[in-house]
Amino acid sequence: MKSKLFDFGKIVEGVYYPGTFFIGISKKFFDGMKYSDFTQDEMATFVHEYIHFLQDISTVAGGMNYNHKAKLLQLHFSMFQKMPLLICRLTLKTAE
Repeated sequence: MKSKLFDFGKIVEGVYYPGTFFIGISKKFFDGMKYSDFTQDEMATFVHEYIHFLQDISTVAGGMNYNHKAKLLQLHFSMFQKMPLLICRLTLKTAE
Protein backbone atom coordinates (compact mmCIF):
# COMPACT_ATOMS: atom_id res chain seq x y z
CA MET A 1 0.00 0.00 0.00
CA LYS A 2 1.44 3.34 -1.08
CA SER A 3 1.36 6.22 1.36
CA LYS A 4 -0.01 9.22 -0.50
CA LEU A 5 1.56 12.33 0.96
CA PHE A 6 -0.05 14.72 -1.49
CA ASP A 7 -3.24 14.53 -3.56
CA PHE A 8 -2.55 16.76 -6.55
CA GLY A 9 -6.24 16.71 -7.52
CA LYS A 10 -7.12 18.62 -4.35
CA ILE A 11 -4.52 21.38 -4.56
CA VAL A 12 -5.98 24.84 -4.02
CA GLU A 13 -3.99 27.29 -6.08
CA GLY A 14 -3.32 30.75 -4.74
CA VAL A 15 -1.44 33.85 -5.77
CA TYR A 16 -0.48 37.20 -4.29
CA TYR A 17 0.70 39.93 -6.64
CA PRO A 18 3.29 42.04 -4.74
CA GLY A 19 2.50 45.73 -4.58
CA THR A 20 -1.09 45.31 -5.75
CA PHE A 21 -2.76 44.19 -2.51
CA PHE A 22 -4.56 41.46 -4.47
CA ILE A 23 -4.90 37.87 -3.27
CA GLY A 24 -6.36 35.26 -5.58
CA ILE A 25 -7.29 31.67 -4.83
CA SER A 26 -9.01 29.04 -6.94
CA LYS A 27 -12.38 29.14 -5.19
CA LYS A 28 -15.76 30.38 -6.27
CA PHE A 29 -16.86 33.30 -4.09
CA PHE A 30 -20.39 34.50 -3.43
CA ASP A 31 -22.08 37.36 -1.56
CA GLY A 32 -22.33 36.82 2.18
CA MET A 33 -19.50 34.30 2.22
CA LYS A 34 -18.07 33.43 5.64
CA TYR A 35 -14.78 31.91 6.72
CA SER A 36 -16.71 28.77 7.69
CA ASP A 37 -17.47 28.27 3.97
CA PHE A 38 -13.76 27.53 3.31
CA THR A 39 -12.45 23.99 3.40
CA GLN A 40 -9.31 23.34 5.45
CA ASP A 41 -7.14 23.34 2.28
CA GLU A 42 -8.73 26.58 1.00
CA MET A 43 -8.17 28.29 4.34
CA ALA A 44 -4.54 27.10 4.40
CA THR A 45 -3.99 28.58 0.93
CA PHE A 46 -5.67 31.85 1.92
CA VAL A 47 -3.55 32.16 5.09
CA HIS A 48 -0.40 31.37 3.08
CA GLU A 49 -1.18 34.15 0.56
CA TYR A 50 -2.18 36.51 3.40
CA ILE A 51 1.28 36.00 4.91
CA HIS A 52 2.76 37.15 1.59
CA PHE A 53 0.53 40.24 1.83
CA LEU A 54 1.74 40.94 5.39
CA GLN A 55 5.35 40.57 4.24
CA ASP A 56 4.64 43.01 1.42
CA ILE A 57 3.27 45.73 3.68
CA SER A 58 5.48 45.27 6.73
CA THR A 59 9.02 44.60 5.52
CA VAL A 60 11.73 46.82 4.08
CA ALA A 61 11.78 44.74 0.88
CA GLY A 62 8.02 45.19 0.51
CA GLY A 63 8.34 48.94 1.05
CA MET A 64 11.11 49.16 -1.53
CA ASN A 65 8.99 47.19 -4.00
CA TYR A 66 6.04 49.54 -3.43
CA ASN A 67 8.32 52.58 -3.84
CA HIS A 68 9.74 51.18 -7.08
CA LYS A 69 6.24 50.61 -8.52
CA ALA A 70 5.15 54.10 -7.44
CA LYS A 71 8.17 55.60 -9.24
CA LEU A 72 7.37 53.63 -12.39
CA LEU A 73 3.78 54.85 -12.26
CA GLN A 74 5.00 58.42 -11.78
CA LEU A 75 7.32 58.01 -14.79
CA HIS A 76 4.47 56.73 -16.96
CA PHE A 77 2.22 59.64 -15.98
CA SER A 78 4.95 62.19 -16.71
CA MET A 79 5.62 60.58 -20.10
CA PHE A 80 1.90 60.68 -20.88
CA GLN A 81 1.73 64.37 -19.97
CA LYS A 82 4.57 65.15 -22.38
CA MET A 83 3.19 62.97 -25.17
CA PRO A 84 -0.54 62.28 -24.66
CA LEU A 85 -0.96 60.56 -28.02
CA LEU A 86 1.39 57.70 -28.65
CA ILE A 87 1.09 55.70 -31.85
CA CYS A 88 2.53 52.22 -31.74
CA ARG A 89 2.74 50.20 -34.90
CA LEU A 90 2.42 46.50 -34.15
CA THR A 91 2.92 43.63 -36.51
CA LEU A 92 0.70 40.72 -35.66
CA LYS A 93 2.00 37.30 -36.64
CA THR A 94 0.10 34.07 -36.42
CA ALA A 95 1.73 30.90 -35.21
CA GLU A 96 2.23 28.47 -38.06
